[in-house]
Amino acid sequence: MPLPDISKEINFKISVRKFFYDIISSFSPSIPLLFDTGLQVPVDLESEASRWLTIEFGTFITGVVNEALVDVYCCARKDSGSDVVTELRDIVVENFTDSTQPDSTRRIPIYINLDTSEEEIIGWMIADIAYQSPYMKATDGTKYKLVTINLKWGGQY
Repeated sequence: MPLPDISKEINFKISVRKFFYDIISSFSPSIPLLFDTGLQVPVDLESEASRWLTIEFGTFITGVVNEALVDVYCCARKDSGSDVVTELRDIVVENFTDSTQPDSTRRIPIYINLDTSEEEIIGWMIADIAYQSPYMKATDGTKYKLVTINLKWGGQY
């Protein structure tokens, strides 16, 4: 019996990537996004003071309720007061909460067929901010803060 689309990790990853690209595309200057690269500095930023987000996909569990963790690293270079990292953290937290909902929980669509012109929503994830780290500094001087998002949605098994 094939795995239901709602429980496929690829549909989850595609949907999270689309969510980030959709929210970040409205910012000017743009905020580069990196996926599953750790704290690696984007190649085009190595010589510049800048900011970026690194998104790491963590645990993925399927069942009656599917659950996955996503780590978002808010990173900046030459950020002496950590103000840039703080602004990035605020952008992430703001976009994973929704003040129009009674529980302030953001609903994120789960898509299938993103590689075609017809995007079909097959479910909705709810987001919970599970953890926020203190400000940290990498060996190359990059400052960062980690925000861990716990996503859950109805599954089929």
